[in-house]
Amino acid sequence: MKNLQKTLMILCVMGLMISCGGSGGGGNTPEKVAEKFVEAFFKGDLDGMKKYSAKEPREELSGEMDEKTKNFFEAMKAENKGTSAKAIETKLSEDGNSGTVKVEVSKDGKADVVKIKVIKEDGKWAVSGMDLK
Repeated sequence: MKNLQKTLMILCVMGLMISCGGSGGGGNTPEKVAEKFVEAFFKGDLDGMKKYSAKEPREELSGEMDEKTKNFFEAMKAENKGTSAKAIETKLSEDGNSGTVKVEVSKDGKADVVKIKVIKEDGKWAVSGMDLK
């Protein structure tokens, strides 16, 4: 459980780093975008994270990474095998263009919940940040 909590804290920090938005693939929903982003993070899959990130955070993620960041994502790949993410609740704004998706992150029978902020960008749902509360 400590590893899962540690990983979720790192996920929160990454969320702050990319808190400006995200975009997903065609036919996307807020739930799928949130799940896919979280799954990509836990797999250490930067390309997957970029796919569900908006222009500005995608550019940030595309920038040159220092060795420490590269090592972090390599460790994520190894440490989080078997981690799953499932949307459990979605709340959208009145205009339907933003909201939050609660995603349950599970590993080895233990679970935590992270709130993923979503927005519509160019007609597609996107991750715009996260909150561990």
